[in-house]
Amino acid sequence: MLTYEMGNRGGAPKYLYLYQCIRDDILRGKIPADQRLPSKRALADHLGVSVITVENAYRLLVVEGYVRSQEKVGFFVERIEGRRRPPGHRPTTSLPLMEEEHAYFADFSSNKVQMSLFPASTVTKLTREMLAVRDERFFSTVPYNGTRTLRHAIADYLRRYRGMEVDPDQVIVGCGTEYLYGRLMQLFEPGTVLGLEDPGNHKFADIAARNGLASEFLPVDEKGVRLDALSRSRASLVHLSPANSFPLGSVMPIGRRLELLSWLYEDAGRYLVEDDFDSEVNSFGNTTTPIFQSDFGGRTVYLNSFSKTLVPSLRISYMVLPTELVARYRRTQTFFSCTVSGSDQYVLARFLADGHFERHLSHLNAFFRRERAQVLSEMSGLGLDRMGEVVVPEAGTHVILRLGEGDVTREQMRVNARSLDIRFAFVGDYAAHPWGRMGRDLIVNYASVPPERLHEGLSRLMLCLSRQSVGVLP
Repeated sequence: MLTYEMGNRGGAPKYLYLYQCIRDDILRGKIPADQRLPSKRALADHLGVSVITVENAYRLLVVEGYVRSQEKVGFFVERIEGRRRPPGHRPTTSLPLMEEEHAYFADFSSNKVQMSLFPASTVTKLTREMLAVRDERFFSTVPYNGTRTLRHAIADYLRRYRGMEVDPDQVIVGCGTEYLYGRLMQLFEPGTVLGLEDPGNHKFADIAARNGLASEFLPVDEKGVRLDALSRSRASLVHLSPANSFPLGSVMPIGRRLELLSWLYEDAGRYLVEDDFDSEVNSFGNTTTPIFQSDFGGRTVYLNSFSKTLVPSLRISYMVLPTELVARYRRTQTFFSCTVSGSDQYVLARFLADGHFERHLSHLNAFFRRERAQVLSEMSGLGLDRMGEVVVPEAGTHVILRLGEGDVTREQMRVNARSLDIRFAFVGDYAAHPWGRMGRDLIVNYASVPPERLHEGLSRLMLCLSRQSVGVLP
């Protein structure tokens, strides 16, 4: 008689636990092929369960092919030699635990806006209003390129705030810039060469590579990407941030923008990806007109996100495709579903259409102007400006401290930083081919550091740079 301890099933239903016990015994060979199983009533009496429990377990074994039923005869084990499980416990795979992101006392490497600046009350109010309306559109399937309501709101915002004339059908909404970039790369033939700023954000090279594209890194100077290097490269697709080439904070002037457009028009297959991610929020409060607005040849893809302006976890980004690429996208990628929930899109659309977003940007830029002034004052008061040249870029929410040669190595600075619970990065960390002294040009990004932590955070930074080693803070 089959004997199982039914009290060991945990929270599993009795029939499912019994099915699993019999199945495992069959797979281990403990119950041989063609053996007849006990009758439903006999097994129910033996195990102290109901007949229906045994019946449901047997039925599942029959459906999955472990057992066959012969009418008026009984249940018999099937021959499944190729699926035998060796005796013993089910093997388990031990995966390393993912470390949670550490919340530093002061993270001078992070570009995320402080959570306290998120307009929570406004977003909550709009969400409640959206749910109260119970419009059927809010619960309908979202089109592949995003809800028309949000795409219209984005197009109107770009016209008002960025001077761009955009048809809503040119806008593609997606869950994060990386997702959209993967979709964008699939519009180009494998082997296409992508040009990227150096130093810059090189994650796009990895995304391109996974879609069969190669990458070349192009040096950046105080005016943005060097056009002589671009002309010598094999790139027919180039990714640039003309409004803020992070980490140098370069802003591309009109002369070089016109040269860039001339380069685009030299070949019908050339395109520019204009990454405007970090242009709307900066310490200066000024924003330049995107190249997209001046590109009458339709060769520019405009890429932006609400991750820094609102909150990273919102995960709503968008790209604006030129007409030719819109047609290519429709031919090849409409089977991809939109990755952003409809409800989030409708709330964001209201946030844009009602003018909340522009007021929020004005508030952010005023805040960061004050914080930049505080950072420069604190650095001067602490003597950080005597340890190197303090450079205030034309754009962004960071300053660069150009350290001279010193006794403390970069590695020791990083060790000191960990012990003091702060984090920072060097310009060289963003370079594929570091040159000059960028390896000792330290980035002080204050976007995610609250004003009340700036003095202490910069004091700890001073310790990192001035001593060979520091003790762990209590």
